[in-house]
Amino acid sequence: MKNLLVLIPSLNNGGIERVVSELSPYFNDFYDYTVVSLYDTPNDFNIKGRIIKLNHGFKKNVFSRTFFTASRLLELTSLIMTMKPDVILSFGDLPNLFNIFSGISHKKLLSVRSTKSLENREYGRKGQIFNKLINLLYNFADGIICVSETSRKDLILNYGIKHELISVIDNPVNIYNLQKKAEQKPEEGIFSPEHFNILSVGRFIPLKGFHHMIRVLASLNIEQNNKFRYILVGYGPEEENLRKLAIKESQEDSVIFAGRKENTIPYFKNTDLTVLLSTLEGFPNVVLESISCNTPVLATDCTSAIRTMLQPDNSGKSKAGVIIPVFSDNYSSSLNEGEERLKKEIIDIYTKRTVFTDDFSEYYRPFLAENIARKFMKVIDNL
Repeated sequence: MKNLLVLIPSLNNGGIERVVSELSPYFNDFYDYTVVSLYDTPNDFNIKGRIIKLNHGFKKNVFSRTFFTASRLLELTSLIMTMKPDVILSFGDLPNLFNIFSGISHKKLLSVRSTKSLENREYGRKGQIFNKLINLLYNFADGIICVSETSRKDLILNYGIKHELISVIDNPVNIYNLQKKAEQKPEEGIFSPEHFNILSVGRFIPLKGFHHMIRVLASLNIEQNNKFRYILVGYGPEEENLRKLAIKESQEDSVIFAGRKENTIPYFKNTDLTVLLSTLEGFPNVVLESISCNTPVLATDCTSAIRTMLQPDNSGKSKAGVIIPVFSDNYSSSLNEGEERLKKEIIDIYTKRTVFTDDFSEYYRPFLAENIARKFMKVIDNL
């Protein structure tokens, strides 16, 4: 039995932690399995296995952060000398770097969950530093697991990572847990049976493209007698701007800011359509969670993972959703070409010119947790 150590940023509040929680029961059954968290946080996702937290707290001062980051690395190195893992599997930027520097007595397997060159543009100077570190260090890994073909190509073309190091494995979904979560009811007044409800879930940042949907919503409601409602679940620095845009477009009563939710699954279950309008994504869990609730998705072509999930024809349509081109931000008071396309596809779905299947199971079955865990374990066992 291999000794596997999984290194993650924390035990709560993130896509990485959710992925590890779905994989952990299988890792726990097949390996001598330990999870090490860089921060001492509650185990909100009920991650299985032996849990160790590196308890140095969160620091705001740059010198304190540098000191405590070094302290964590030293503590991790000491832990590795004691535990003697065969493989360390890390998730996230800082855990991946820690893994690279953690010694030579074990195999180092990194997991990359996004398209790094595009994501790091959003982080300014910090992103530039991470770009240099990826370029310099990731080829020292024994293997890298990317979440999509888009992410794999990004590492090869933009960072010079050796292609033979990289495998592509999608994110998992635990359909049993998801169905249990779907039993919870959303708050009263969020969804309206008199309206066609459109949902977006995510952090309120510009690259998520929520502003495009608000602009399109205004045009739809003028033409369709206010039949459409847009529900936003999440939080982030763009919230004030999005609220101002809703007022500017006279849609303040039709745009519902539902806030941040620990359990977003009931929202996917109760909406008529999920829209994902990002400029870029690694593996958009919202698409997988929506189709797992038999709710169709209208998404921009922002990552190869969306095509893997929706399996569209040459026109971008499937029985589970529709894919449209990524937006240009060149617009004035009138809708731009991408927004007009979004509007057309929503009208086609609303008027049932675009028809979806009643059972989406063929679309989400390949992503069931046991199938994804099997792929991870094949890579681990072959190191």
